[in-house]
Amino acid sequence: MIKGFDIQRLAERAPVLIATSILLGMVPQVLRMSGINGFYICLTIFLLNLALCTVGLASGKFRLFWLLWAAASIASFILFGMATPVGVVLTLPIIV
Repeated sequence: MIKGFDIQRLAERAPVLIATSILLGMVPQVLRMSGINGFYICLTIFLLNLALCTVGLASGKFRLFWLLWAAASIASFILFGMATPVGVVLTLPIIV
């Protein structure tokens, strides 16, 4: 069980968690441009992203953001095969 002090420490790091989620979304694109490609890499990043969403939800700050980010991550993974919504945004110029 997470104690109150631990939740407060997580809440203080909420902006860092958001920045980490955005950077985590860019990793698959960088790997793809480097020639490293694979479903399992994308799946690993996707699961790391969902773990980050869980930590963000546990922090108590920006709960709506974390819920929407998790829902968008699941939808983008199912519909487009992207690990995070950032991946979809980064590939839109290529698609269009």
